[in-house]
Amino acid sequence: MKTLVVYYSRTHTTQKAAEIIADRLGETDEADIIDLKDNIDRSGVGGYLRSGRDVVFLKKPKLESLGKELNSYDQVVVGTPIWAWNMSAPVRSFMTSNKDILLTKNVSFFCTMGSSGDTRCFQQMQMISGVEPNVTLSLLTKDVHAKQAFEQINEFVKKLR
Repeated sequence: MKTLVVYYSRTHTTQKAAEIIADRLGETDEADIIDLKDNIDRSGVGGYLRSGRDVVFLKKPKLESLGKELNSYDQVVVGTPIWAWNMSAPVRSFMTSNKDILLTKNVSFFCTMGSSGDTRCFQQMQMISGVEPNVTLSLLTKDVHAKQAFEQINEFVKKLR
């Protein structure tokens, strides 16, 4: 099965998880990975505040081209950090602009979070895309950085296969 892992990461936590997922999937199947880019400075305190504002006001920033054709994948795994108990604005843009294609794919979701917000985030992702995910995975930031999330990620990947 050919899988695409698509994610956005402001602080590299979601990126770490996405890379592990793509790496594990790539052991037995073909897996590619795309980091969504919106060309908005989200670094530091100002970026943190800007990101929170963007999700509260349901902003959908313009994304750079993916550089890959979504139609060529059987499965799409979408990852987002939780911002103010919501999916990130760049992932909202991706889900909105690719809704028609996602409806034709096996889709799964994962998120990284400081403490909570995963249930609401997954509900938003499902509502915006119109897709009920095959599998979901919620990871705590501290577990990703301490490498304690490996078992959860391995179980997620087994379900994706």
